[in-house]
Amino acid sequence: MQALPPPENINFCSVGADFVDLSWDLPEGLAEQIKHFIVTWSDERTQDSREVKGTNKTMIRGLSPGNKYLFKVAAVGKGGHQSRYVSASVQTAIPAPECLISRERDARSFTITWNKPEELEEIPHHYIICSTCPEKEEFSTKSHMTTFSNLEPDTRYTIKVSTVLENGEQSDPIIKNFRTTREVKKRPWEYVYQDEDDDDDDDEGKEYDYGDDDTEEQASQDYYSELSYSQ
Repeated sequence: MQALPPPENINFCSVGADFVDLSWDLPEGLAEQIKHFIVTWSDERTQDSREVKGTNKTMIRGLSPGNKYLFKVAAVGKGGHQSRYVSASVQTAIPAPECLISRERDARSFTITWNKPEELEEIPHHYIICSTCPEKEEFSTKSHMTTFSNLEPDTRYTIKVSTVLENGEQSDPIIKNFRTTREVKKRPWEYVYQDEDDDDDDDEGKEYDYGDDDTEEQASQDYYSELSYSQ
């Protein structure tokens, strides 16, 4: 009896953090002789298989993020004889952090937060942060929040956050730019300069930000009212 030729060209149509969608080519001219296919997949710790009937593709779910899997496909003929396996390997994706946003922001600092990917709910991991901020260019954290300080006003900074698994495999980063706010330039009657070594809780050094809509007369009145009240 002539041996049944194996399938050809395993193709990975889509690869996610916990699934792989794959297909394969049928043996040329022998499609009618095939009863079903056997698909197996394995990593360093687990192995599983399934029968696939009436199609040359399947989606395998329940995989672990960042794992390398070996997939094998064999054809089984209507007489019960089986072809040899054809194989190919692929690594599942590592999900990047989600929803990178700033929570607090001023002229000299900002705080960012991000969400943990749902696929990593039960999987140990941490994050690598890379930035153009001088004092925190690259560091790791298990938190979902960090603050950048001692920055320049009205300056754009680029932040990249990546997921890192226990095996060292790393996701593509989520990248976003954040800009510090402008420092408000006070008019003379809105700011009384304070010596850097003066720690007293008096009226010197207080800032009175009245905005662009207040008149000079309103600003002066409010300022002196504040002084009178504090006395």
